[in-house]
Amino acid sequence: MKIILIDDEPPAIRLLLQMLQKIAPNAVILATCSNLKEGITAIHGLQPDLVFLDVEMPQQKGIKIAEFFDGDLPFQLIFVTGHQEYAVEAFGLNATDYLLKPLTEEKLIAALRKAEQKKMLQNLETKVFPHPGGLTKSVKKILLPVANGFEIISPESINFLKAEGSYTVIYFTDKKTLMASKNLKYFEQMLSGSSFLRVHRSYLANLDKARKILNEGGTELLFENGARVPIALERVEKIMAVLLRG
Repeated sequence: MKIILIDDEPPAIRLLLQMLQKIAPNAVILATCSNLKEGITAIHGLQPDLVFLDVEMPQQKGIKIAEFFDGDLPFQLIFVTGHQEYAVEAFGLNATDYLLKPLTEEKLIAALRKAEQKKMLQNLETKVFPHPGGLTKSVKKILLPVANGFEIISPESINFLKAEGSYTVIYFTDKKTLMASKNLKYFEQMLSGSSFLRVHRSYLANLDKARKILNEGGTELLFENGARVPIALERVEKIMAVLLRG
């Protein structure tokens, strides 16, 4: 695994280097950086698999790293910090782990294990869906990436999917829900060619499960189990055409 370390404290960098050399001798340390700007330059140039990042640094906080990338971060991220108050924000960036100082070998071993598992799952995901739009109506099962692995489900058990930032909430016909660690565009591409259609900026609907198009103060799609989702006006014609085509 290729790694970059970003921390403004030289002793912290030295400690992390020593620990990594001991417990992960096969890891390749591409660079060590003392501030976020330097780290961003190294990341773009060296393309690491994993970045260890401090939060509180001069000029810019490490938690602002997502502002320098479009979409999902193209690497795994492990925060190493003495400030626990940024944990929620860090996991909102889909961080692999959030380690509080003082750093110990036990914490680092557990974090690296998570990173290896996540990398393995990402590789599996790439093999399963190497190209967008890989599904057709004949596909019986799909893998939903979640925080700790994959859920194996049937597309026909889904009513609709709702965007929640960089995540997606899956709403099933039995009224259960599931949070998936991918954005809605990912699922729109994966499910293209099937009965799923983007009916609103925040919703992807399974039209096979729709029962009515309602116009009661706002246009909505009504599902067999009573659930409703809004329909963008500019999408109504497309939805009706797909429903009529069957």
